[in-house]
Amino acid sequence: MGIADAATLAWLISEGREDEYHSMRHGVAMRTIARVRRQTDQAAYRNPFQLAAARFLGPMALKLGIINDIAASFVMGLSDPPPPWLAQGEPRVDATP
Repeated sequence: MGIADAATLAWLISEGREDEYHSMRHGVAMRTIARVRRQTDQAAYRNPFQLAAARFLGPMALKLGIINDIAASFVMGLSDPPPPWLAQGEPRVDATP
């Protein structure tokens, strides 16, 4: 989100396909909103058992390599599919003066 959205929109405009923007990015936005809602709900825990799990078990789980890798991929956006303008290969370079 953010820079990726701007880059995707710029790419679509350059290709004359800006009408595809919503369908391409809507799913990513909805997943991000759902993730933020879950994190907000977790931050607002009132149950002492949920608080203990979030405060103590969460950090302990992040010490496990696989859990840390999964969490990092979500934070860095690596869990989302690559943008199509990167999947096309080498960027076009206009060599005309």
